[in-house]
Amino acid sequence: MIGLIVGGAALLLVIVGIMAKRSAAPASQRVCGGCRRVMLPVWTKCLFCGWAPGARLEFILGPMANQTLQLTDDVPGDGNYELADLGSTNGVYVNGHKVPKKTLEPGDIIRVGNTEAVFKRD
Repeated sequence: MIGLIVGGAALLLVIVGIMAKRSAAPASQRVCGGCRRVMLPVWTKCLFCGWAPGARLEFILGPMANQTLQLTDDVPGDGNYELADLGSTNGVYVNGHKVPKKTLEPGDIIRVGNTEAVFKRD
């Protein structure tokens, strides 16, 4: 009986320790994709190895279906990507809504004509 109580208490301590470790790490912590070191939120690239997160468009409909386009330049310069309609006839749609301009979020579905692509971050 005493062994059962001691074993239960030891298991409880292990669970509490694991939960404390999980809550101690910030949820929004960014890790470098190159050297795996923690990056500060304001860094647009890793100051240790120079790795910078990228983005891509994965085409799901249209002539480029099943192809991926890597995006290399961020707009407006703070690590974000911005999509703008520069006067097209039929418009640009993001998540089914016609937009003149939008800062893209991961998972946004972009439609131009009969082409659809999903915006993804690395």
